[in-house]
Amino acid sequence: MKTTAVLFLAFSLLPAFSKTPTANSETEVRPKSYFGTPLVTDKEKAEVSKAVESMLSRHVTFRQDGTASSVHTTSTRRQVEWKNLKIAEIHYRPITEADKLNGVTKHFLVSLRCDAHRVWDDKKSAWGAWLPIGYLLFPQALALEWKGSAWTCLQADRLKAFAPGPGAPARRSAPPAPGDPGLPPGMRRAR
Repeated sequence: MKTTAVLFLAFSLLPAFSKTPTANSETEVRPKSYFGTPLVTDKEKAEVSKAVESMLSRHVTFRQDGTASSVHTTSTRRQVEWKNLKIAEIHYRPITEADKLNGVTKHFLVSLRCDAHRVWDDKKSAWGAWLPIGYLLFPQALALEWKGSAWTCLQADRLKAFAPGPGAPARRSAPPAPGDPGLPPGMRRAR
């Protein structure tokens, strides 16, 4: 009798403790992948990519040749270079009740990848070898949340340890001049 009561109580509480996070609103239905994970829309990808670009540009110098540099400013100032540092994936994270109570309305996990990285060796006064992984002290993923009217990064403390590195940053292309559609930026039609 005692065992049956305990089992009944445990199974009756199971739905309350196994509640999965809900979508942004009760009526929102997000498209899902074959595996059942929520998909990120193209609009959301563009919005999140722009936010990540803005955040990273305060800590990393992206160069024209596809490399990026930064200075790790913890105990020693260590220069780091990446080859092809980029956003690899953006995943939607469902909003929990706690998120709602804290004013969070969107949640995304952004993974970063690179082809290789290298570190400046102060003792040799030369760059170390390129390694086929990311720099382990730099965040490999960023959790972004939309709270109020701004994006916040949950790894901001780890990013603060990095300052833009040496090198001329890659310039953004200016949009094509009005009346010159379809031409590369800065190019004009002969008159």
